[in-house]
Amino acid sequence: MILAKNLVVNIRALLKNLNANYNMFKLDEWDYYVKSKEYKSIVNYLTNECDMFDAYYKCMYDRVTALKNPNPKLKSNFFAVIEKGSDDNVEALCNEVLREYTEELLEALKKSKSADEARIYWLHLDQVADSIKLDECFSFEDSNNKQFNFGRYYEEVKSLELEKLSTRVKSKLKCI
Repeated sequence: MILAKNLVVNIRALLKNLNANYNMFKLDEWDYYVKSKEYKSIVNYLTNECDMFDAYYKCMYDRVTALKNPNPKLKSNFFAVIEKGSDDNVEALCNEVLREYTEELLEALKKSKSADEARIYWLHLDQVADSIKLDECFSFEDSNNKQFNFGRYYEEVKSLELEKLSTRVKSKLKCI
């Protein structure tokens, strides 16, 4: 739920900048770009995506707040922050929740009964660590000006041997 809220906050911020014609990516041909049909198409696409993720988040929010026994680890202001908090508050809360979730996953990993079960935990921990450090993990373009290939990235991670996967995740977790 908190990841969905963070996504909505980020899409709204991007739309706000695009609608204000703010050249946040420092593109050389920005003035021409904002007049193009591609620009309008991207703004329309993001608006629709924002509406879709907003609805998805709202559904999750309604389900979680309807629970009779929410997670006692949640701070008393959790729901107030994600509902009315500033963008910075939501991102900070998101990272805090993900760090706590990481600790829970590490505890569950210790109790795993097989290599296959451990692998599932390590793969999930890898994704959670990436979620905490999105900007550091995923660059829009690499040094060869190619867009990041998420499919290839996750396939490479899935194919790692268990020991290499656990070493990779432990390394990431040291930095968060």
